[in-house]
Amino acid sequence: MIIKRISVIGKGKPKAELCFDKGLNVVAGASDTGKSYVIKCFQYIFGAEEPPKNIDEAKGYNTVETEIKVDENESFILRREISATKPQVTLIKLEPDGTESETIVLNPSHKGKNNLSAYILGKLGLNGKVLVNGVQSLKTSSLTLRVLSKLFLVDEGRMITESSPLGEGQREYTQETSLLKTLLTGADDSVVKELKQQQDTEGAVESRVKALEEYVAKKFSNHEEVKSTTEKLDSELNELEESLSKAQNELTALVEANSELDSKRNKFRGELSKLREAEKENLLLQGRFSLLIEKYNSDLERLEAGAEAASFVELYELANCPTCGQEFEQEKDVEELKQLVQSTEAEINKNKFRVKGLTDSIEDLKQEYQALAKKIVQKEATLKEISEIIEGNISSKFKDYNVAIRLLNSKKNEFLKQRAIVDSRESLLKEIGELRVQLEDRTEKYVFPDFSAELTALCKNISAILQRWSFPGHEDVTFDMKTRDLVIGGKPRSHFGKGYRAISYAAFSLGFMEYLSKFERHPKLVILDSPLTTYRAGDNDENDDEVQLKKDMIFAFYIDLCDSFKDKQIIVFENQEPDEVLKTKMTYYHFSKNKEIGRYGFFPVA
Repeated sequence: MIIKRISVIGKGKPKAELCFDKGLNVVAGASDTGKSYVIKCFQYIFGAEEPPKNIDEAKGYNTVETEIKVDENESFILRREISATKPQVTLIKLEPDGTESETIVLNPSHKGKNNLSAYILGKLGLNGKVLVNGVQSLKTSSLTLRVLSKLFLVDEGRMITESSPLGEGQREYTQETSLLKTLLTGADDSVVKELKQQQDTEGAVESRVKALEEYVAKKFSNHEEVKSTTEKLDSELNELEESLSKAQNELTALVEANSELDSKRNKFRGELSKLREAEKENLLLQGRFSLLIEKYNSDLERLEAGAEAASFVELYELANCPTCGQEFEQEKDVEELKQLVQSTEAEINKNKFRVKGLTDSIEDLKQEYQALAKKIVQKEATLKEISEIIEGNISSKFKDYNVAIRLLNSKKNEFLKQRAIVDSRESLLKEIGELRVQLEDRTEKYVFPDFSAELTALCKNISAILQRWSFPGHEDVTFDMKTRDLVIGGKPRSHFGKGYRAISYAAFSLGFMEYLSKFERHPKLVILDSPLTTYRAGDNDENDDEVQLKKDMIFAFYIDLCDSFKDKQIIVFENQEPDEVLKTKMTYYHFSKNKEIGRYGFFPVA
């Protein structure tokens, strides 16, 4: 990415603007000429919450915008109103000819679907990267543009800081380490989210263990008493079961001893059943014979009536036919009548014989029935006597047996209740033990993967830059993970004076850019505020109060930035002037703080 310009606009005000190009860009000159204001504008346009200070020169200006060129085919403008209400950022896409094609409103913070951070980081393949904030708490955060900007946009205050170039101090240790590792390796710490879920699960397990232990202690406070009662009941159950088994054996033996009586009783039951069947059959025959007697008596009444009618016919004499006067053959008719009377009398005698026979049979059946009833009574009495003998022998044993069963069931129920309490406690203790086994391998903290090889390569880049600048101790550059800072020639960067701290910070930023640019994980631009000095007076002020480096180091610094970073962009805001012979090799602005000499400062002067 290349920043083409930074502009501050106000209605009715002349535009305050600086234009930049690839390679080195230097804005040099006196303090209080707007250089730091421009740095604040960069920070603000890249998502900072605080707008630039409302200095006198900035009154009437209300919008800051910057034009960024991604490549030959893509450019856009970022525009944001200067306001304390945290306004959104407007992104305006540009066609290759510079005409505006599309406008997108972005949230300046890393929130929402459309936000500036995601848009810029997406160009670098860094969107969605996860940083870890605590190796024990396993808290995470997103890699944002504001976090990344610390590495390519460094203001004067951070340039001379004794803190890590990655952040603000010890409080940010984990996040700074995560940022360094993620950028150098390209692999973020999203695995921590899974570890956090595991840790949360383990926390829930630990809470459950504690709750279960408290419950067991409270619920089973009389455990020893319950255990003693259970053991006592168990012993009593064993004794009862033995007694019951003994009673059952005695009962079985007694039943076997009475098997002969039982066989005899069964025999009598069979005979009694047959007698009762014979009794039923006898009564059935008596009924049938009575019905036949009724039928034969009915036939007798009919036959006797016929015989009586025939006897009346014999009393009358025959006469001629009253119609034709013909005479009947008297002999023939009389003969037939006699035959009829005889046959009727014969049938009457036959029926009377049948009735007598059936009556005699019924009488015999009644006598037989009485005999059967007598036998049934005798059999029942004998059967009852046998049953009483059998029941008299074993009923007491059955009674004892039933009492033993009831007592056993009662004790068994009581035992099961007590046993359930003991089993419940043992089950909970087993669960507690299993949960504690899980906690033995719990996740204590996150351990960063080794990325020492990448750090070594980064330090080689920084060492090469410091060598070109003739920085003392450049041949031995390492990185101290405890302080997240450079150690140069065995000396921590924080132990150097302001000037050396600032220029070594610049070396870190440039070395970081060189290393990450190979993997397209850097915007390939660095903005540095006062890497060489912290203050310089105006051109007409003879009282300079400089914090200076050696002139040969300053010269080496500028010529190296001109020659070694032509394919990238470096913007330096500096009090210390570059050598005249180098100004033609860079895009150069000079702020004089003198209305009579050159450009006064960032804002136009009436």
